[in-house]
Amino acid sequence: MSKTPDGLPADLALAALERERTTARRASRTVQIVVLIIAAIITAVGTGNAHDALSHHSTADPWAWFLYPGVEGALIAELQISAHLAELEARKTGEPKKDSFDWGFALRIVTGVAAVFFNVFYPAQRGDYGGAVLHSLGPIIQVFVIEALAQFRTRYSRIIIDRTSSIAERESNIAARNSRAADSGVPAGVPGTGPRGVPPQRAMPYPAPPQVPGYSPLGPVPAGIGGAAGPDGNGANPETLKARAIKLDAEHRKAFDRPASIRALKNGLGIGQDKAAELQAWLADRPATASGTRPVAPAQP
Repeated sequence: MSKTPDGLPADLALAALERERTTARRASRTVQIVVLIIAAIITAVGTGNAHDALSHHSTADPWAWFLYPGVEGALIAELQISAHLAELEARKTGEPKKDSFDWGFALRIVTGVAAVFFNVFYPAQRGDYGGAVLHSLGPIIQVFVIEALAQFRTRYSRIIIDRTSSIAERESNIAARNSRAADSGVPAGVPGTGPRGVPPQRAMPYPAPPQVPGYSPLGPVPAGIGGAAGPDGNGANPETLKARAIKLDAEHRKAFDRPASIRALKNGLGIGQDKAAELQAWLADRPATASGTRPVAPAQP
């Protein structure tokens, strides 16, 4: 499972489900191993009791040693096979399969009764009823332990299958969420700003307006009127600059009844100090008829 840069699980709910499934599997195996150890101990003890009974009833060695381990071997095999079948059937159908007749249960009962019989027969035949009772405790406990294991195994199988189904559903949801995030351009796990379920739209730049024939930018704002500097005129054509200076000077005369100063020309036309002084002198030398105004002395800088 993926993790964050800090080493934490990327999805805490998914991590919890996987942890529960792992715990159930480990517990199921641990219980089964403990039962097998108990069955092995009881087999070792009961083999001697069964040998005593068989050797005194026409069963020669070494065959008298083999019958009881064979019975216990059938019981241990049933434990392993039932555990494996329960897990496989639960994976396929989501529930352990139930037959009309439980052969596994029948095998456990038959082997349990046989184990008790082998352990108590010889002491009972000799009249040692106390010994017969003591010898019967091991096989009887084994029967109950194995039946308890069968119930535990069924419950663990259901838990494992339930968590596996939840994990698959959670992983499917995460994959779908990541796919939607990749399509919308938003990082996975970060909700968009739009309505729920609607990916946000990317902002597109507005196209520049078309330039129609005869279009030209607005003229400069006179410094004396608005106080803001006009467009840069240092690289303008001299004739164009003079025409703009005449217009600025006329607006300045109309607003303030005096010629445009060097500062007004400098700010309004976006030119330097020397160029502004040159234009002021040129405006002062122009004939009065050219500008449509009476001659006025040049304004002081």
